[in-house]
Amino acid sequence: MIRKLTLALLLTLPTMAVKSPDDVLNSLTRKLTDIQAKPKSIENNQLIESIQFEMKDIVDNGYRGAYKTGNSPLVKTPKQALNRIGREITEGADNKIVNLQKYDTEEQLFKELEGSASPNNLDGLSDVDAIADAKAIKNLYYNKQAIDLEGYYITAKGGVSKTSDTGVTSYTISTGTLIAIQNEDLGTGSAFGFSVGKYLTDSFRLELEATKRTGYEYDALWTTNTIITDEAKIQTEALFVNGFYDFQPFTMSNTAITPYLGGGVGISRNKMGTIVEHNNGLPSGTTVDGNTINQFAYKLSAGTLVSLTKQLSLDVNYQYVNLGAFKSGTELSYNGAFLGNLQRGINGGDIKTQELMVGLQYKF
Repeated sequence: MIRKLTLALLLTLPTMAVKSPDDVLNSLTRKLTDIQAKPKSIENNQLIESIQFEMKDIVDNGYRGAYKTGNSPLVKTPKQALNRIGREITEGADNKIVNLQKYDTEEQLFKELEGSASPNNLDGLSDVDAIADAKAIKNLYYNKQAIDLEGYYITAKGGVSKTSDTGVTSYTISTGTLIAIQNEDLGTGSAFGFSVGKYLTDSFRLELEATKRTGYEYDALWTTNTIITDEAKIQTEALFVNGFYDFQPFTMSNTAITPYLGGGVGISRNKMGTIVEHNNGLPSGTTVDGNTINQFAYKLSAGTLVSLTKQLSLDVNYQYVNLGAFKSGTELSYNGAFLGNLQRGINGGDIKTQELMVGLQYKF
């Protein structure tokens, strides 16, 4: 009885290295169909129950680990056979000591699975097939322990970034005079990013996001002389750690829709380009060099995931983002010639945006 059940186990596995649990599931399905076509018997019913139980375990757990079934040397069912060898390998992996020396040949692995019989004693199964099937079991557990991406996802996104007023900015010239500049926004730019995340529960997920924002224009009038403006380009690169709570999904036109709320904190690298002074709309020849600073940043967001396939979703969200301050350098030039240094460059403004982002999320 034990030998026949062990033979059923080996026949359920492919004769080549197992690439994924789906391969094993397909093999078990074919074997189950074959047995169900045979005349009913107690032995066949036991085999059917064992295979069905094993198939359910693959679907539910994806062979992410082995169950402990005791230390009995007897192999009574296909499930026990898989778990017995799997337990030794996976427990070794958990301790970062994978002891495969005991199974340095496929023949040894096969004998451990079968118990005391040798491949030659199994009727209808050649030595080559037996060794290949034993090797498949080792590959199944060893490869599954190497990487498990379940729960992880990646998202590529892009959108429109509309800035709010920066607040009053100013700079101080070499004589100590403060030049105040009117409160203006930075116009509308674009944002493109990529994130990698993981679902910690069915409702909560964390992600690491990198986003670049370009197209902002600093263009503000002096408060003391409204025919003079200072203009410069601004761009940012930000890295955020975000957390999101997904609400219960609902269905519309057979499509699952999942609303969510979230926020994040991170660091933004804000770059202000060379400031060019204009008088009555024409360049005056006066410039101030640009500068790049790192700032604390935070964001609040609300969005919706629209399921396109089992693994792919459309991600649409609104977010408010505060990227911190921007500053210019202090080097003052006229027609390219150095004139001196400002006591303090342009400062006092913050980059605050409201954004509409659209992306594609892929779940592993």
